[in-house]
This record gives sequence, structure tokens and C-alpha cells, in this order.
Amino acid sequence: MKIEQLELWTANVEDLAEFYGSVLKLPVSVDDQGLSLTIAAGTTELVFLHKAGFDGQYHFAIDIPEKRVDAARQFVESVGISLLTDDDGEPLFHFESWKAHSIYFYDPSGNIVELIARHDVPSEKSIPPENPFVITELMAVSEVGMAARDVTNLACVLAESCGVHAYKESSPTFMPMGDVQGLLILVEKGRIWFPSTGVAAEELPLRVIFSTESGTFEFSSPNSVLRALP
Repeated sequence: MKIEQLELWTANVEDLAEFYGSVLKLPVSVDDQGLSLTIAAGTTELVFLHKAGFDGQYHFAIDIPEKRVDAARQFVESVGISLLTDDDGEPLFHFESWKAHSIYFYDPSGNIVELIARHDVPSEKSIPPENPFVITELMAVSEVGMAARDVTNLACVLAESCGVHAYKESSPTFMPMGDVQGLLILVEKGRIWFPSTGVAAEELPLRVIFSTESGTFEFSSPNSVLRALP
């Protein structure tokens, strides 16, 4: 599954434009009214729409080349961004069963951003691990966190309509749907987003366009509207 576009809400378009454009150095554009921000996150178009007073916090992950997590960590810290850590103060998280390493940080809207290196996704280019990380190495948004009141039911709808299935470990409160290239992370409403953020998952407004072997689909929340695109 490939996530082609992700549309989220924010009350802080200007702050996010500064963060993603000037700090992280990603290609960004803001519309003339300052009501939407579009970010080129690898091959995914990440869009933030302005909604006054909105204070929800999303979680999404962006893939980086599998041997570049240490370089990415150094880059993020070098531009003054504080990384989230585990109970021992370690900012690098290893997921053995997923064959991945990740780092996490907040953006100015409080969204939980994850950079993830998946070791079973070969990199198109071989970059020496010691080379400084450059933001053009970002590959795509590969995970979108979504809260649901009935995780199992939503997972069944996605499986039947889009041909995607549960990935790795899953339960009635946590069910990643998709594959190593793209995942919709379905969690029970109120579950705390990893890593020990204290941020409870909410049914927040979002729109995601993704493609599978069965076609291209648009999913909108919080009403869980799924439709096939031409």
C-alpha cells in the first residue's frame, strides 16, 4: 500500500510552514490566503488545512533509508529539535519484529512525527552511513495513525473493500492495516500514542488517499467514509 496524500487539520499553518520549510528544509507551499500548507514528504503530499481553534494531535511516520537512522537523528538534533525518549533517556527505538528503528519528535502543532528506517525495505541508492543526512532522503509517509471506536469493524471494512490486511502484531485495540510500504494504524479511541507521549488517540478529521493492488482509495475521518477513486 502506498500513501499518496495525507490531509490533516491545524490551527498553526504559519508555524508549521516555518518548521517544515525553514527548519527541516522540506519543499513547502502556502496558499495565498494562508489557509493551507502543502509539504513534499518524499513521494507523499502532506497537507495541513487551517481550522481556527483546532488542537488535536496526529501521529504519522515518514520512511527514511534503512541504514540512515543515526544520521537522521544527528540531523534532527542539529537543527534544535528535541527527540522523544524511552524511560532510560534513549531516543532510538528498535522494533525487532518489524525490523525497524525509529526516532520521534513533536512539530509545533503537537503532532507526533516519526522517522522510521525499515530494514526489509531496500534503499534505491546506497548512502554511506557516515554521510550527513539530507532531507531529500525522506521516502514517503508510510504510517497514519487513526483512532476508531471499533477497530475490528473498521479493519474488516478496509480488508473487504481495499484488499489490505493486518500487518504483524494486532489486537482489538491496535491493528496496523497494509504492508511494509504503507500502513493505516488503527487504534482504539483513547489509547496513548507511543512512545509514552501521554497523548490519547482521538477521532480527528483527516483524509488519506492510498493505492493498493485493488485500486486507489480515499478514506475520510471521523465519519470513516471510504470510497474508490477513478
